[in-house]
Amino acid sequence: MPESDALSPLLLDACVVINFAASRRFEELAAACNGFSIVDVVVAEAHFVRKGGTADDANEREAIVLDGLIDTGHLRVEDAANDEELDAFVRFAADLGDGESMTLAIALHRGHNIVTDDRKASRIAAAHGIKITSTLEVLRTWAMTADPGESEIRRALVDLRERGRYVPPQNHPLRYWWDQHINQR
Repeated sequence: MPESDALSPLLLDACVVINFAASRRFEELAAACNGFSIVDVVVAEAHFVRKGGTADDANEREAIVLDGLIDTGHLRVEDAANDEELDAFVRFAADLGDGESMTLAIALHRGHNIVTDDRKASRIAAAHGIKITSTLEVLRTWAMTADPGESEIRRALVDLRERGRYVPPQNHPLRYWWDQHINQR
């Protein structure tokens, strides 16, 4: 995450909520970034992660529970507050799902940065001047800020891969960082 954006609110889309829950480090990630926001539509979209691991039940679903993060203030829920945001939501919804559309609409009108790994949402956000951060940028910020140690970084990335089914594309600017840590033994 660029240093100049460190104080800008980060608004998460549903895929990122799933990724952060999958990493088992959601609260730590929020602490490293001074908290997150999500739109009310995303709360309804981010339901579960996989159990992960190598046992027979690895693909069983585990519910994503956000109540504790919301109660502690690490995660704030926002909703459309005016007609401009609702109009932008409708325009974005022609090309994106409801969660991404509301996330972009609120980010556009409130000056928030978004965290997404969705290519189409990223392209549309960039076209509207919305700053974009990725899952890996937030994880790297956590690793640098909290200094959890190599084994904990690797564990978070393995959990992200197994429980969230996330693997960064080969052309992701932090793919080298992912490869370096995920391949540690």
